[in-house]
Amino acid sequence: FKQHGGLGMKMFSRIVRVNKTMPLLGEYNVERIADMVGYYDAAHFVGDFKAICGISPAGYVDRMSIFYNDPFKL
Repeated sequence: FKQHGGLGMKMFSRIVRVNKTMPLLGEYNVERIADMVGYYDAAHFVGDFKAICGISPAGYVDRMSIFYNDPFKL
């Protein structure tokens, strides 16, 4: 898997799971999101999210809400 995709199976799985959480952010709390996508607990979800995105889920939501509420965006 790593030879052809450039990522190990575990990292690929983590990226897919974090990607599935993106539409849920802002709609549910982190505990519920972690449960919905199969994390053991919210701490593991937040750790994976930070490792992959470089920002916490709350920070991501804050930054996205600024973008979506910007009156000057096209």
